[in-house]
Amino acid sequence: MNYDIGTIFIQKSILSAPIRITTEGIMISSYFRKDQLTANEKKDIVSKAYLYISNADVKQICKNRKFPSSVNVDSNLLSHYILQNSGLEKMLESLSMKEVVALYIMSSMGRIPDVRFFGSIYREEFDARTYYFTFNQNYKDLYKEVVEKLVCKGVLLPAFFVDFNAKSKLEQTYFYFPDEFVKYLPQILFSKKEEVTGIVSSKLLREELVRVLENSIGAKSGILKVGANAFSMSMLKKKLFEQKLKENDTSIKNISETTFLISIVTDLFDSLKSNIWFNSDEIDTIIKICLFGTKFKLRGADVCEVAYDCGILCKHPADNKLFQNTQQTYSAVAEPNEYISDVNGKMELDIYRVPFPELEVLSRSAIFFVKDGKTLIEPSLELITKNIKKLQDNEIYDNLCNKLSQFLHAHKTHKSLYGKRIIHRNLLVAKVTDLSVRLMLEKKFTDPSELVKLTDNYYAFPVNNRKKIDAMLTRAGYMIKEIIG
Repeated sequence: MNYDIGTIFIQKSILSAPIRITTEGIMISSYFRKDQLTANEKKDIVSKAYLYISNADVKQICKNRKFPSSVNVDSNLLSHYILQNSGLEKMLESLSMKEVVALYIMSSMGRIPDVRFFGSIYREEFDARTYYFTFNQNYKDLYKEVVEKLVCKGVLLPAFFVDFNAKSKLEQTYFYFPDEFVKYLPQILFSKKEEVTGIVSSKLLREELVRVLENSIGAKSGILKVGANAFSMSMLKKKLFEQKLKENDTSIKNISETTFLISIVTDLFDSLKSNIWFNSDEIDTIIKICLFGTKFKLRGADVCEVAYDCGILCKHPADNKLFQNTQQTYSAVAEPNEYISDVNGKMELDIYRVPFPELEVLSRSAIFFVKDGKTLIEPSLELITKNIKKLQDNEIYDNLCNKLSQFLHAHKTHKSLYGKRIIHRNLLVAKVTDLSVRLMLEKKFTDPSELVKLTDNYYAFPVNNRKKIDAMLTRAGYMIKEIIG
């Protein structure tokens, strides 16, 4: 029996009536395989694509994608042709908007769905069957539709993953939209292309930024973070967006699927070119797919208005139904003296004026301090080393180094030490002067992952091994006098 869909009736002898459990509000994201595909798994799916479709389907793929007739004779050849762009754009352009959006969601998720996901495309309403139906009975017709409309057009590949808990082959069948196809997808949002400055609302985002700064830094110095994660404007916007969207529409307040929707639409907004304006109604299709099977009242206009309030989108100055992302707003690199001032040799950051792209670069290259209500920053050699790949050839970082001596000095120090010094994280260094203790340590911890001898008097060990060393020395009657971190 399959208990993940339909309506379940549970009857106990002490009850006068059955308990009815419905699947209303089932999560679309649960239809996706938990793990992302590895490079080898993607290669394996392509090489075995012909195994899970009939010869008639192979012929249809060859016809639609304009493959040579030799593939019809030997379907093994399908894997050699399927990733080519022959006939691909024409097939993608023939898809409905719902189908295109579904493929975009699959590529954005980076994971592959099973057949149930496509019910949000080819079914008007969530089909709540009873548990007496098997998975195959519920979804065999939907599977045929997916094969006919997407697989036979050569834009989607079936994939098979063994699951010992599954009752049928269909339950173990997934669908892969190849990475090579993503760039050929028709544009989802496109109303007009126009070079015009949009209206920006960043008040809420600034307030959230100040709150995050106070929470992550407080009265001590430290690295700017969002919760336990490294700071990024994308993450900050998503958290604020989710909070305000739930406040805007209480019907989605307790639906965890909202997170799925927010991830999809924010990634889509970020991917748009700065001169593209889209109509808020164009978001409706994405909402219908992401919140399929739920009692949502959300519309594209609601999503865009909240995104505008959170500083994610700009609003058109003449047409309030047109939106674009904020790339154009921050297209020019701001001068450091516009948001950083010198106070007694310290760099004071104006948190209300610093452009968001500049702030993200600062979070990757500087330590933050909050003192007497003022935000101070100081370049960090450790952060610069850790994030050098993201900082290299970054116009904002180059401008900071060119205009601020502190950043220039830190950058030059990094360059002079590059390849000569190793920076370790989560590592402690202990100075041990007693010979008997040194012998004890070396006898107890022979694994280099637990303890490494540096010189006669110094040992390095991971932070998580500190308790073992403390316990051993305490039992032997010793006391740690000094640890150099």
